[in-house]
Amino acid sequence: APLANPALLTKSGAKDDFSLLLPSVGAQLSDPGNIADNADKISDDWKAFDRAVDSHSGVPQTAARLKERLQDFRNTHASAQAGVSAVAALPGDTLAAALMLKTFGTVSVDGKVSDADLNYLESIADSGSQDVDKNRLTSQAFARAALITDVGVALATELETAGQKWSLGFTPKFQRVDLFNYNTLIKNYDSSAFKGNRYHNTQNGINADIGASMDLDDNWTLGLVAQNLIPRSIETKEV
Repeated sequence: APLANPALLTKSGAKDDFSLLLPSVGAQLSDPGNIADNADKISDDWKAFDRAVDSHSGVPQTAARLKERLQDFRNTHASAQAGVSAVAALPGDTLAAALMLKTFGTVSVDGKVSDADLNYLESIADSGSQDVDKNRLTSQAFARAALITDVGVALATELETAGQKWSLGFTPKFQRVDLFNYNTLIKNYDSSAFKGNRYHNTQNGINADIGASMDLDDNWTLGLVAQNLIPRSIETKEV
């Protein structure tokens, strides 16, 4: 309950003394083009093309393979969301409380392949030339990710106005935000780049949620909630 609306903490049974929500995990992935695997393969094909150019051997063949791989990567998009949460709640007649932890993350990856790159690689493959300008290839890979972690104490109490009982809840919380901004030429793509600090920015702060709820009847409850009351502006790393 405190994860969605802290006011719902008051909806406990008469015999409830303690409630524990073990870590709950959820995830959603959309990657129709298998973008991560294809990006690694492009990196391998680029290295083969790079070696061929440096050795002046097998350039047309490696250029043709790289072009095919880039065509598959063109305008591809992948996204994913994941979350994990845990709650320990202590009901009370006057004041209900809960310790809550939740983390939510989202990531998107895009491949931007230029027509100029495809045309240039095709001309290399067709001409059989061993002399090429590798710097003319400018296709890029973009990855953006955000991870938000909240640790807080939810408090709720039941009130009465004009004979109507309703509940008010408040959650002060510590909030950590991790941002990732990966922008690189495809030829420089490195799947382990997220592990470093070059593309990663972190900011800690304080935030809060507030909510209210009211039972309309035995089956329906009306609730209102405002999350993250304190606006925060966080910039990604410049790359």
